[in-house]
Amino acid sequence: MSAITETEPGGEMVCILDFSAQPRDPDNQPIAGERRHFHIGERVRYRSSFFKSTPKDNPTGYMAVFEPVDRHDMKRYAAAQSYFVTLECWEELKKHFASAAARKKQGDPVIQEPEVDTQSPSSPPAEPARPFP
Repeated sequence: MSAITETEPGGEMVCILDFSAQPRDPDNQPIAGERRHFHIGERVRYRSSFFKSTPKDNPTGYMAVFEPVDRHDMKRYAAAQSYFVTLECWEELKKHFASAAARKKQGDPVIQEPEVDTQSPSSPPAEPARPFP
């Protein structure tokens, strides 16, 4: 699900990535100004969206136009819509990762550390995979 389809203009969304963005004018074009950094968990106010078809070989897609909730920064910014989730989704993500961290701390066998390659440089290399007949 997309935060831009589930959030009404004026509603809040939550950043799920650290990123920086340049201020935008009313036509959603970048304007001169210092880039602002946004952080995981930061709430922003959704305003609108637009489709960005550049670069041609890998279009950015839908961009969310938003404002910081901080009243001292009244500028508008835009970022890829996939950088945001709804408030409800954010709360569920926090619960999920908090419970996973707690289970890991208690030694839950379902949550395992990745296996480390224990082959030493002096060990013989593994046999290559055989091709299909």
